[in-house]
Amino acid sequence: MRPRVCEITENEPVHGLDASDLSYLRLKFPQFMTLRRSGWAFVRAVGHVVLPSGCVLRIRSAKAPAHALAAWLAYTDPSLRDIVLDRDIDAVTEEGEISGLLAAIYVQLLTRACMSSGVTRVYQPVQAVSPYIRGRIDFTRHAVRGHDWSKIPCTSWMRVPDSPLNCFLVAALERARRDPLVSTRLAGALAGASHLLAGIPARIEDSLLYGRAPLQRNEWPFQGAYRLARLILQNQRLGDGQRLPGFAFILNLERLFEKAVATAFARAGVDCKARAPVTYVERLSRTSGHRSMYLDLLCQTADGLLVVDAKFKHEVSAGNLQQMVTYCFLSGARRAWLILPGEPRESSTFCFNAPDGQSIIIETRFLATNAASLGAWEQNGAMLAGGLAASDALVSPP
Repeated sequence: MRPRVCEITENEPVHGLDASDLSYLRLKFPQFMTLRRSGWAFVRAVGHVVLPSGCVLRIRSAKAPAHALAAWLAYTDPSLRDIVLDRDIDAVTEEGEISGLLAAIYVQLLTRACMSSGVTRVYQPVQAVSPYIRGRIDFTRHAVRGHDWSKIPCTSWMRVPDSPLNCFLVAALERARRDPLVSTRLAGALAGASHLLAGIPARIEDSLLYGRAPLQRNEWPFQGAYRLARLILQNQRLGDGQRLPGFAFILNLERLFEKAVATAFARAGVDCKARAPVTYVERLSRTSGHRSMYLDLLCQTADGLLVVDAKFKHEVSAGNLQQMVTYCFLSGARRAWLILPGEPRESSTFCFNAPDGQSIIIETRFLATNAASLGAWEQNGAMLAGGLAASDALVSPP
């Protein structure tokens, strides 16, 4: 039975929801909910959420159409290019839901790896008592038993499928099976993949979730499935690190936009440092401590330092300008670019003159997010960062 689906647009007022559903969104997604004069709005994210009423809320974005999200992901993560773009992206436009495409590709890659290479296994110690010596004798236990040679306690090694990677892959598979939108479309494929990994428990290790643990050599055939599993599981988490009690797939567009801007500058050869720290001192009555803020990008150009900050929003607010002035003051820069989503157009320039005669100049720049192919994304990125590369002779940082 297909679930009831309600649709809203990101950054526009949420209408037609029950009070309990709206309260649920405010409680579980505080970083994406903002109150406007016209009501509450879900901002800077797309995906879907199962609400307490049973309705599946689907969030779209006018700044990032569904057919562009697959290419966007591939642009910001080179490891996904061959995986995502090798498929029919039109499949995502029918449903307007990127999670369905990612889940379909994941199940396909996982099934193919299991069929071609078999389920990987690892050795685990197993305790056994037998009249025969199997593995290594546990002499401590043997002494406790009174040296009974008819029942020799031994520790042997057995090859089992409960490896951290397999448990991680099963967790992503279970996540897709429990999603009402995905499970209805992929019921047969999900059942087949679950049969191949039957008996393996679902378990998520942070080292695999955040890519800190390299795969073993016998696990290399599962590289593609592992990358998609990370993407599926990472986007069911909230910004505060707590897991959702219900079912949801939320793609943080603000974070994805920041990665796209950083990718554009890196490919253009601009000498930049991502997440550059700037420090300040917090003084209390008896103690003081150093605190840090992190810039999206700090670039070294022939005209000096340039602060680059990405904002996934339509308009520049006074708070954004105050933030940029602070970043410039703390970093020593006198210029800043504020990157917004949208087609390239005439930029706005804001000039702040200090009493000592020094000025801080902030300019807006634009990166289009509606490109449906990797080539178009690369072209948009080159247009954004190419202006800096063409106007400034880049030098090495001091």
